[in-house]
Amino acid sequence: MKARMAVLTLVVSSWTWAAMAQGRPPRDSPPGGHMPPPQAYEDCRGKKDYSISTSLTGDSGEAFLATLTDAQRKLITDLVNLQRQDLNEIVKTRRAIATELRRFRSGESADRDKVLSLSKRYGELDGEMSYLYATAFAEVGKTLSAQQKEKLARLRTSNPSDPKGPFLYSSPINMPKIENTDFLFGSKKGEKP
Repeated sequence: MKARMAVLTLVVSSWTWAAMAQGRPPRDSPPGGHMPPPQAYEDCRGKKDYSISTSLTGDSGEAFLATLTDAQRKLITDLVNLQRQDLNEIVKTRRAIATELRRFRSGESADRDKVLSLSKRYGELDGEMSYLYATAFAEVGKTLSAQQKEKLARLRTSNPSDPKGPFLYSSPINMPKIENTDFLFGSKKGEKP
C-alpha cells in the first residue's frame, strides 16, 4: 500500500508538472484518477484529446519500486516529502509569473523585473528538485545488484539515446527552422540581451 501511495503521489506530481508546462494552472483538487477535460488539452496544446496514459507512468513506476530493496525504495519514496515545500513554492511562483504575464492580454505592461526575479526563483527551485532526484537515483544506482539492473533494463521500453532531436506530443519530428528570436529579448540581432 505504501508503495502504491508513493506511485500515486509521483503520478499526481507529474500531472502538476504537465499542467504547468502547458501553461495552465494545476488542478486545485486531487485528481482522483481523472485527467483534465479534453478541452484543456485542445486549448493548451492544439491537439484534441491528447494525454499520456497514467498506467504508463504509474505501472512502470510501481514495477520500478517493486524491484528495489526496502532501503533503496525509501530513498526514492522519500523524495515526495523532500520536495513538497519546493513543489508548493513552484506552484505559487508559476501562478505569480502567469498572472503578471496575463497583464499583456488587457493591454497593460508586465513588470519585467518581477517576471525575471520570479523566473530565477522558479529555476532555483527546479534545480533543487533536480538535485534531489539526481542524488537519490545515483545513490540507488550504486547499490543495484546485477539482477536488479537486468530487471530494470527490461522495464525500459526504449533506449533513452534514441531518437535524438525535437518532439511534438512525444513523437520525434524533424528539427524545425527557427528564425532569429533576438527580438523576444529586447535586443538587436547579434547583440547580447
